[in-house]
Amino acid sequence: MTQDQIELSILRKYTDQYKSAELRTPGAKCERELDMRNVLADITAHSGQELEYDAQFWLDSLAPSTSDLKRPLRRCSDSKVSEREHRWHARAFTTSGSTSAWDRIRELEARL
Repeated sequence: MTQDQIELSILRKYTDQYKSAELRTPGAKCERELDMRNVLADITAHSGQELEYDAQFWLDSLAPSTSDLKRPLRRCSDSKVSEREHRWHARAFTTSGSTSAWDRIRELEARL
């Protein structure tokens, strides 16, 4: 699987979660979030240290921790838990513009 295919699969899972959470409980940020480790385990079947490395790589790529870098995902915004168990959590960024998860999905689909 190529990097573009992995990224596309990741973004699809996050946007699907976003849509289903919005239908159930509009505006609930935490319900829109997924754990990157779970997403990657489904896509790559990696585990252990390899999964931890992949999760950190994709979070840094798609949801950087600095707010001045805009990417298609946003990390958990609760500062108290983002350092612990929720440090792997992110949600799709859906505001229109060049950083929207849906725009990036369309770009990757066109490329693939």
